[in-house]
Amino acid sequence: MAQATIKTLADEFYENGVRELMMTQARQKFGEPPVMIEDAVRSIENLATLRRMGIRFLTATSWAELLDTP
Repeated sequence: MAQATIKTLADEFYENGVRELMMTQARQKFGEPPVMIEDAVRSIENLATLRRMGIRFLTATSWAELLDTP
């Protein structure tokens, strides 16, 4: 059980790190997001989605386009 808890915590820290890196880079590219956009990004808990958004960031031209990542 302790190992499962540690893995869960490690996954959560990794997910948060991916999200924070993407948010930092997107702020540099698009400027500060409206609160609604920031809340939407922070609510994404699927690591695969965050990774796709990280790739989409390279070609996106706005926060809205970044959030529209499938």
